Amino acid sequence: MFNLQSGNNLISFVGLNEDDNSIENIFSEINLTHIFTENYAAILLDDGSWFGNLDNIKPEKGYWLRVNENEQFNLSTYESSKD
Repeated sequence: MFNLQSGNNLISFVGLNEDDNSIENIFSEINLTHIFTENYAAILLDDGSWFGNLDNIKPEKGYWLRVNENEQFNLSTYESSKD
């Protein structure tokens, strides 16, 4: 679970375990306004569509997520075995 604070939050998605890594799928449950990463960005428009050149989340990248209020964000990830 991610606890996002109002404003910008830097997170990564190591262990991302989703069949659909599109921003529409990954962020459908939170009130996110902007997503930024190196050379890519997406902004949520008033009609609910995304504008920008960022379409999918990659596990090896870090992302700045902007929210207007505190949010909790659940995302399934793979589980590693404990040896």
